[in-house]
Amino acid sequence: MATLLDIIERAKLINRNSIDTMTMQCFDENKEEIVALNTDDQMYNKGIDAKGHKIEPMYRPSTIAKKKRLNLPFDHVTLYQTGKLHDHTHIDVRKTKIRFINDDPKYFKLTEKYGENLLGLTPENLDFVAKKIIGPALAFKIKFALL
Repeated sequence: MATLLDIIERAKLINRNSIDTMTMQCFDENKEEIVALNTDDQMYNKGIDAKGHKIEPMYRPSTIAKKKRLNLPFDHVTLYQTGKLHDHTHIDVRKTKIRFINDDPKYFKLTEKYGENLLGLTPENLDFVAKKIIGPALAFKIKFALL
């Protein structure tokens, strides 16, 4: 068990760089959950982009008929049919920057039709990530570093 003096000495070692490193580790360790907020929550469930705007234009009647046959949502744009586009969405964690990327060849064509804000998180989801995912994970890492 660490003594109070041990904890004080360890606390002195925690600086801005170590906090940044721990924060990036938290993002890296929670990539899938963060990406799912974009692909599953925003696009699939709500049909909204990173700005919180409805993804438009709406599907054509032929696409709606196909989605009905496949038992997929058709009342809003999900950009989901086979799952390939959503599966190709990732976050790139580097130093102090996090960015959403999609390496599906269809993605750039879809941005021409549906806009540049498909990837990323709404303010509501950013707040969720900060308070419910990264904040607690970072607090655990700091506590672990002290003890």
